[in-house]
Amino acid sequence: MVVISDSDMRDRGVPAITYSLRGLCALEVSLKTANTTDLHSGMFGGGGQNANHLLVQLLSTLHDANGKVNVDHFYDEVLELTEFEKEQIKALGFDEEKLKKSLGLTELTGGETNYPYPEKISSRPTLELNGIWGGFQGEGTKTVIPNEAPGKITCRLVNNQNPEKIQGLIKKYLEEQAPKGCTVKVTLQDTGNPFLTPIDHMMIQKAAEAYEQVYGASPVYKREGGSIPIVLDFNHTLNTPVVLMGFGLPDENLHAPNEHFNLENFDKGSLTICSFLERV
Repeated sequence: MVVISDSDMRDRGVPAITYSLRGLCALEVSLKTANTTDLHSGMFGGGGQNANHLLVQLLSTLHDANGKVNVDHFYDEVLELTEFEKEQIKALGFDEEKLKKSLGLTELTGGETNYPYPEKISSRPTLELNGIWGGFQGEGTKTVIPNEAPGKITCRLVNNQNPEKIQGLIKKYLEEQAPKGCTVKVTLQDTGNPFLTPIDHMMIQKAAEAYEQVYGASPVYKREGGSIPIVLDFNHTLNTPVVLMGFGLPDENLHAPNEHFNLENFDKGSLTICSFLERV
């Protein structure tokens, strides 16, 4: 089975085959102090517990100083890349300065510091804080001490990690690490399984031949950092391999305003898919 994915080619005229997708899981955590309403900071400031402070304190413990997730057993099923896979990542030609300029950043220091950036965004699991709020949110000032602070967490997961297991580990961690004098409620939300097709699978190799025929260049094999949860369902339910063939370019504003698609790849992509189907 072939799926047209939103994965990128390496560059114009240089194709890439995606053989892995990260999975995901989501949680929401809500921290409450003993009070039922926000407190007045003039009467209780300096003594009353501040839910915002406590939530930030709790969430800051989820990673160590090197960006590693502190949750016990989070990495138990995570496998290191093979040397061939590492070489394929290098072949993608990562340009750090170009990326920083395009994003308006001066540093790319997120995640685990002992892994190179291209590996961190494609083949390592993550735990991200997506949103934190609490207390007064309007214009101006309101001198309150918040009694409740929610936050949202998502993880990108790699092959062999079970989303429901990871959710349970994070929930257990947050409940056990709850600061004194408050309660922590964790709500489990969406999950999606990671996916991996062996690079040497016959169907992947047929796709590579099709790319070579149309583009005149051998594709690079890449892991995609995003998620398409239904791909694993296709794989299991239909008992057939899934080949992810993407024809987008890195500068096409994926999922953003002015998203666009290169017409050359529209034509060549159609020819490549036809060539692949003929070969299988």
